[in-house]
Amino acid sequence: MSKASRDDSVVCETRTIQQSNVGTCRPGYTVTSCTQTRFTYRAGGPSILREINDQQCRFQDKVLEMQVRCCANASMAPTPMDELIKGNTGGAGLHPAARAVAIALLVSPPRGLGRTRETA
Repeated sequence: MSKASRDDSVVCETRTIQQSNVGTCRPGYTVTSCTQTRFTYRAGGPSILREINDQQCRFQDKVLEMQVRCCANASMAPTPMDELIKGNTGGAGLHPAARAVAIALLVSPPRGLGRTRETA
C-alpha cells in the first residue's frame, strides 16, 4: 500500500437523530447514508426519504429516529464522534434571525398557541 493511499483513508461517524425530519453531519463530514431506524404505525409508520445530498437527508415527515452516516477524508476531518441528538436539530440550517424567533416562540408562545392540556 502506498503512502498516498494511507493518507486518503476515510473516517466515519453515525449521528442518531430523534423526532426530526432532517438529518445533517458535523462540519467537515459528508452525508453518505440515512436510514429511519424507529417508527410506530400509530405515529404514521415508515416515512419516505425525500432528499439526500452531501449536506443533509430529509424525510417527508418527522420520524421517531434516524441514523445518519457521515464520512470524511481522515486528514481533513475532526475526530469521529457517534452521537445522539434528541428533538429538533435546534434550527440547524435556519438563518440566525429565524432561529432566534423560533426559539423565542418555543420559550414563550403567543396566547392561544401554547401547549394545551390533554384529556384522557
